[in-house]
Amino acid sequence: MKQFVLLFIVLTALSCKDEPKVPENFDYGTANNGVYTNDYFNLRLEYDPSWNVQSKQQMDEISELGRELVNDDNLKKALKASEINNASLFMAYKYPEGTFIDYNPSFSLIAENVKNAPMVTSGKDYLIEAQKIMKQTQVNYDFDFDMERKQIGPHTFDVLNATGNYLDNKYQQQFMATITKDFCLLVVLSYKTEAQLAELESILGTLVFTDGKSKKKL
Repeated sequence: MKQFVLLFIVLTALSCKDEPKVPENFDYGTANNGVYTNDYFNLRLEYDPSWNVQSKQQMDEISELGRELVNDDNLKKALKASEINNASLFMAYKYPEGTFIDYNPSFSLIAENVKNAPMVTSGKDYLIEAQKIMKQTQVNYDFDFDMERKQIGPHTFDVLNATGNYLDNKYQQQFMATITKDFCLLVVLSYKTEAQLAELESILGTLVFTDGKSKKKL
């Protein structure tokens, strides 16, 4: 089974009809030589260059796969219609697609425009709505909010831990969300073993936010 991350656009049903658009100056970021930078969110992230970084087309395909796991047809249509509010910024798998391995760990950065969702004022608000969507999928999920929030630079991330079971394949996901610039910035760690989690946390440990442009270190 192709490993996936459920890149759901979870606020579709909450947003008003005047859907927000991705700003003209929005930056999807650049991944090159083990460094991902994004000038819109002023962030910088380092990763192992041997990891398999996904192209925008590949991320869109994974998002489509996640949407197909939704059981409700009306919700599927709503998720499809809301794509303009969602941006898959960065996704990397440890191994190339098709590698014979029990589980392929991944690290993802996702942004969603929440400007027209006044009930979402924190990362936890967003994650609560995400739970509602994920419970309507073919994946059996158990959820647990981490009591301790994660501070990364000026941003405080709320943390939701999830255990998924799909076709008898169990895995773990950690969702970290914060609100900035009218977006929910979401970090997703997907793994099966503690060793895999340690690798993903080492990537997370390189995530920094800057006051100005995000640049590669000299």
